[in-house]
Amino acid sequence: MRVTVFLLAALLAGPVWAGEAPSAAQWIIPPEPAVVTLGDLPKPPLVLHFWATWCAPCGEELPALDALAARLAIPVVAVSEDRGGADDVQPYLDHHPPLPHLEMRFDAKRKLARALGLGAVPVSVVIGADGRETARLIGTGEWEGADGQRLAGAIGR
Repeated sequence: MRVTVFLLAALLAGPVWAGEAPSAAQWIIPPEPAVVTLGDLPKPPLVLHFWATWCAPCGEELPALDALAARLAIPVVAVSEDRGGADDVQPYLDHHPPLPHLEMRFDAKRKLARALGLGAVPVSVVIGADGRETARLIGTGEWEGADGQRLAGAIGR
């Protein structure tokens, strides 16, 4: 299914470049995002979580995000920004606990990340039932606490 989401201007996120995550996680609510078609993704609501194997905080938060996805019963798409795609990610996943509730996707050329105006990982983008971006979290989420509750509220669950 093609999902249309709305793009938050890259300037709103500030000057964050690949590999330079903010010191504290920041929730952003998009004011007037532009339209971007993201291709074949699960039906919304869903969460797009951008991460990479070389990002230690990204790997640390994946199990909690997986548990949150199971509790909320929504698609959480873990989008790897590793340049080697599945060839880089699969060995990493083979040496870590299973993540059965996360759907893995690969954005090796960063097309999806650029379309959404993302500069760093981790970033989680919440897509509401209407296909619009309702919020994004820049930085590592506390998925078992306040960030998990905020995510649930952003998707209406």
